[in-house]
Amino acid sequence: MKTDMTTEVSATARLTSRGRLIELLLKLYNFFGFKAAWWVCVLGAAWGGAYWGPVSMAAFLALHIWLIGLSREELRFWIFAAVFGTITDSIYAAAGFITYQGGYPGIDWLAPFWITGMWVGFTATLHHSLVIMRDHAWLAFLLGAIFGPVSYLTAESVGAIAIHADLLTSSLILGILWGLLMPFLYWVSARLGMPQQS
Repeated sequence: MKTDMTTEVSATARLTSRGRLIELLLKLYNFFGFKAAWWVCVLGAAWGGAYWGPVSMAAFLALHIWLIGLSREELRFWIFAAVFGTITDSIYAAAGFITYQGGYPGIDWLAPFWITGMWVGFTATLHHSLVIMRDHAWLAFLLGAIFGPVSYLTAESVGAIAIHADLLTSSLILGILWGLLMPFLYWVSARLGMPQQS
């Protein structure tokens, strides 16, 4: 009897370890898959392939759905991100703060399709590889304030966008905006029914 119990406990431990490994691998795919698609977006825009990014982001999201799944609540969150993100970046364009390459012909004030794809792809990481920020608003603000500007400045460095402000001003504007946006996105996800506890 004791041997049977020991064997059962050992088998349960192996299953738990395997489950944790699979969860880790899925989070790694979620993070690095998005980053790879992000690079295709910015390089495609810079090199004249405006639709390379949306196609790569769609592939990332399709594999994400196949591997991880997609709830109705998360789908609503993705749709919100597509609309809200496009409006946000269109405000940057309309205000003359940022110029985007690879946009819609003759519509300079509207953020391009690859930006919309980026927003959806990024939203797909918030409750998976970046879930640690969900329960810590201060961390979401801090990482948003740091990596928001870094992302835009990186895109500018390869020629995907042009920021019409000096480095300090653009970093402050984008840092404050993205610092506030990150907790806001988690707040919206809660209103849409996404789980809020780890």
